[in-house]
Amino acid sequence: MIAVECLPREIRESARAVVWRYESVPGRPKPTKVPYQPHRPDEHAAVDDPRTWGSFEQALAVVAAGCADGVGIVLADGLVGVDLDDCREPDTGMIASDALAIVRALDSYTEVSPSGTGLHGLARGALPPGGRRKGKVEMYAEGRYFTVTGEHLAGTQTRTARIAAQFAGEMAKPGPATVLASGDRLAVALSPTAGSITALLASLTATACIPINPEAPAATPRAITDPCNA
Repeated sequence: MIAVECLPREIRESARAVVWRYESVPGRPKPTKVPYQPHRPDEHAAVDDPRTWGSFEQALAVVAAGCADGVGIVLADGLVGVDLDDCREPDTGMIASDALAIVRALDSYTEVSPSGTGLHGLARGALPPGGRRKGKVEMYAEGRYFTVTGEHLAGTQTRTARIAAQFAGEMAKPGPATVLASGDRLAVALSPTAGSITALLASLTATACIPINPEAPAATPRAITDPCNA
């Protein structure tokens, strides 16, 4: 069952919910998460058709009844999703250092993906025109739905924070991405280049894994726990 305690209120009260089921699709190596309607779980949902969406509560009930594998939220009305693939060790909870930098910069609600190997961040804001995918990182504000597991990543917000003006503003500028230090926090200036999201997001190839807790020494990484769900 999905843990809802740490989900942002706007997710729990959303009317843009869908449910999804794993299905095999010809030509794809892994099962695909196909969206269905919460009020008609045997009929497909569409991210561009609000008639096929439902309440988050409806979606939870469908999953609890065993009629779907999970819940999703359609991205719209300023809700931005950041998808970081293959950046987490499911057995230890360790996070790749480059992915952690993005999570810290986003400074918003983040959770573990259904596979346990990735992270999903949700925030408020807008994205400039351009590419939305580079390597193992994707960012969307419309035309997609995001799975919701409720497996909150310790050390991140339990609300959808607004993307900082510097964060969003720099994305619209040409040129390479830069990382700016601000006290003990990272402010990431994102900018699209040649159709990519950013040079920073494209660099998600590090093998080093460090704990999400910024106070923990890097020399002694450990699995993280979530105080919100303790």
